[in-house]
Amino acid sequence: MTDLALQDLDLTQCDREPIHIPGAVQPHGALIVVDQATISIEQAGGSCARLLGLAPEALLGRPLAEAVAGAADLFLDDPFTEAAYAGVVPAHEGGELDCSTHRVGDKLVLEFEPAPQRRRSAAETTRTIEAVSGAFGACRSLPQLAETAALKFRELTGFDRVMIYRFLPDETGAVIAEAKADALPPFLNHRYPASDIPKQARQLYLRNLIRVICDVGYVPAPLIARDTGEPPLDMSDCHLRSVSPVHIQYLKNMGVAASASLSIVRDGKLWGLVSFHHCEPKGLSFDDRSLCRVLAGSLSHQIAALEDSELYRERLRSRAAEDALFSLLGRGGSVEQALEDHADDLLEMVRAHGVAIRHGDRVIASGLCPDPGQVLPLADWLLGRGESGVFATDSLSRLFPAASVYADTASGLLAVTLSGGEKRQLLWFRAEQVEEINWAGNPHKPAEEDLAGGQLTPRKSFDLWRETVRGRSQPWSSVEVDAAARIARTFAEMQRTQGIGRLNESLRRALDERDRELSEKSHLLREGDHRIQNSLQIVGGMLRMQLRDTTDPEVRAQLEEAMARVTAVALVHRRLHRSDHPETVDLDVYLRELMTDIGASLGADWTRQMKIQLSPVATPTEMAMSIGLVLSELVLNAAKYAYDGAAGPLLVELSGRPQGLRLEVRDWGRGAAVAKTPSGGGLGSRLVGALVDRLNGTLERGAASHGMRVVVYVPLPLRAERADA
Repeated sequence: MTDLALQDLDLTQCDREPIHIPGAVQPHGALIVVDQATISIEQAGGSCARLLGLAPEALLGRPLAEAVAGAADLFLDDPFTEAAYAGVVPAHEGGELDCSTHRVGDKLVLEFEPAPQRRRSAAETTRTIEAVSGAFGACRSLPQLAETAALKFRELTGFDRVMIYRFLPDETGAVIAEAKADALPPFLNHRYPASDIPKQARQLYLRNLIRVICDVGYVPAPLIARDTGEPPLDMSDCHLRSVSPVHIQYLKNMGVAASASLSIVRDGKLWGLVSFHHCEPKGLSFDDRSLCRVLAGSLSHQIAALEDSELYRERLRSRAAEDALFSLLGRGGSVEQALEDHADDLLEMVRAHGVAIRHGDRVIASGLCPDPGQVLPLADWLLGRGESGVFATDSLSRLFPAASVYADTASGLLAVTLSGGEKRQLLWFRAEQVEEINWAGNPHKPAEEDLAGGQLTPRKSFDLWRETVRGRSQPWSSVEVDAAARIARTFAEMQRTQGIGRLNESLRRALDERDRELSEKSHLLREGDHRIQNSLQIVGGMLRMQLRDTTDPEVRAQLEEAMARVTAVALVHRRLHRSDHPETVDLDVYLRELMTDIGASLGADWTRQMKIQLSPVATPTEMAMSIGLVLSELVLNAAKYAYDGAAGPLLVELSGRPQGLRLEVRDWGRGAAVAKTPSGGGLGSRLVGALVDRLNGTLERGAASHGMRVVVYVPLPLRAERADA
């Protein structure tokens, strides 16, 4: 079997080992399980005879108060899911037992262990916490804090060796600080493979923050159940839980007789451990474990404070470099050209050794970079992976084997795709950082085969095993990855801004050209309007001359009607061409002004009785002129016939609808007496009918119960915009 196969098998076996249900306890204490409803003992294990006076089998089925002396004084009313102190009971052979309890489903788990002969007072415990926490708070760097923590925990517990063990991003672990007896060999700066602490063990470290093995040579004491058909007890939160035989053998191979571990948790994740080793059997009382847990919390807070402070300083430096770069990029011109001109600033922002700017088939490089011919295949590989966000690795050749030929130059890659379609990318490179790792034993042989038993056992050698690691760079920090993402976002915003600027410039030129065309058209229209007005004045003058010289009543009536229509046309034309937008007219505004002029021509009596309700509607100019003529004819017709020449109520209503516009003119006069069809009747009726036909509209004319009601429907063009829009 090869070393690699051994490693894989070891990892598989260890990761699947059900260490939370060992079915046994460490024999320095006793454990009983009580039914919460009946308070009778259902399971028992450990040194029950020595500590409680009855063997486990004899305890089963008995009421707790009968089986355990002093049980009535224990605090069991509100047990926690985590082990909590319940009080003391007398030991069978003299002295006292500390009792802790927690709940597992509907069961109470009680654990008994010898109480210390001397307990710290509350004042002494408080002073210890304040002194140690103060020492942690005085540290200004992580190495100083780790060293202080190792010393303080060794002073408190008396273990031969105390190590601060940190989990690394690749799940291996490193001893970053150590306090030990002089005779012991050093483990400082030694690295341990991830397989030394399996996944389920790490999960338990998060759940149960302190674990103690008083004697690695113990014989597990089975947990005996009254009902053998029940599932095994989940002992995740049991202090006395028996430990995996693999881990026991691991400790024996290290020459350790007793051990303890204290979890260092940051933001809900396992940051590391305080690891305790002793050369002889040794335990930690409930009081000592509680004190260590409190101090571990203080240590975790200080670690977080130092790391956050360092992260804040790094973020400030990065943001300052970003601000300087973005200021340079924002000074106009092409964004791509600006990036090329300030490549050195890109390097400073993420502390890279080289940067390459890829645009299409062109590569601009600065600093220590692969050749452009090597960058393009790498950039295309990134696009092929669909890396639309930030890509970061400190071991490029593991993911892109072709990079092995330039690993010394670019073992680390941080890249962002600015535009996939146009192949715009930014690639930062970090050179290889050759690392000498001191392993505690061969990491590639975490297990050894027991040839006699055919089983895997933990490795036996923890001697220094030095490995040279190549093909890796310094890892990219989260701050640097975030900075790369912000560059991509800023680039996209600048591209959009420049694109909008180009569109605005094109629109401005188009509007200028349109304004020039409209100005010329407006000039021609005004000139035409001037000539039309002159012609209408000439016609009006001729009609007035005819009227002055005619005495025949019928001829005079016809001439007066003709003059009224010429005046209406003049009003329609003059009002229409006052607009600065000769192509589109706000029909509601135009008709309101037209009605003002018509009312003025008819007199104040008519003006007072006119009701005008006009909704906003925009129409082309030519359409507006025709509608104005229709309205003028209808109003003049009503003024002439509805009330026998006298003034009376008159309604003019305009509304816009999805299918077009609606114009209504209504009076409350003689009504049926003047109802005529659009194709018949007098000149006015024929003129209105012709104009409505020209607009592709319809006309409804009918006598109401009182008066006449005329409604005109006209379809609007698909695009009719208001002149003030």
